[in-house]
Amino acid sequence: RSKIAKETDARVSLISEAVFGVRVVKMSGWEYQMQERISKIRDVEMKKIISTSRLKALNEAMFFSSNIAVSLVIFVVHVLSGKELTPKHVYTTITLINIVQLTMAKFFSMAVMAVSEAYI
Repeated sequence: RSKIAKETDARVSLISEAVFGVRVVKMSGWEYQMQERISKIRDVEMKKIISTSRLKALNEAMFFSSNIAVSLVIFVVHVLSGKELTPKHVYTTITLINIVQLTMAKFFSMAVMAVSEAYI
C-alpha cells in the first residue's frame, strides 16, 4: 500500500504543479510534455494497483475454495478407508473446517499486518 501511495503522491503533486502553473505551461507550449509526465507516473501507479488487486483476488479465491477442497479430501479419504459417510459426520466436519478457517484467517491476517508494520 505504501508503494502505491508514493506513486499517487507523485502524480498528485505533479498535477498540482500543472494546475498552479497552468499559465506558464500554456504560454510555453508545455502541455504535451506535462501530459506525458503525468501519464508515465499514472501508468506506474496503475501497474502497482493492478498487481495488488490480482494478489487480493488470488487471496480471496484461495480463502473461499480452501474449505471445499479440504472437505472433499477428508470425505474421499473417509469413504476410501471403508467407513460410512453420514450426515452427522459431514455436518460436524464442515462446521469444524469453517471454525478452523475463520480462526486461521483472523490470526494470519493479523500476522501479515504485524509483519508489514514491522517492515515499514
